[in-house]
Amino acid sequence: MRHNRYGYGLAVAGAAVLVLGACSSTANDTEASSSTSAVSSDTSAAPSSSPSATGTQAAHNMADVMFSQMMIPHHQQAIEMSDMLFGKQGIDPEITAMAEQIKNAQGPEIEQMKTWLQEWGTPPMADGMPG
Repeated sequence: MRHNRYGYGLAVAGAAVLVLGACSSTANDTEASSSTSAVSSDTSAAPSSSPSATGTQAAHNMADVMFSQMMIPHHQQAIEMSDMLFGKQGIDPEITAMAEQIKNAQGPEIEQMKTWLQEWGTPPMADGMPG
């Protein structure tokens, strides 16, 4: 039984690392592309880290919309996984600290993506994500 618990903890930790890694690289890629691109057309703009920074609605495209719509449930699942981990006994403190970091990062990102979708006049996807 103890071996099975250890395997479960490793699986959760591995999933958490993947989620955190995927989110980290996405944020850095977005910042890099938006700071280095010059755009003259509203439909071909790179994603901006702050759509309302200029006081008007920033340019976006369907890739931006789909990304935000799909990442919201993805981030919500990361929060749910962290909460499930907190309910377990005997989890390594480093793993729970990582889960706490993930949870603290995902909440504000969800709110930011919801704000973008609202500014773009696009609804978020229906609740729930398969898997």
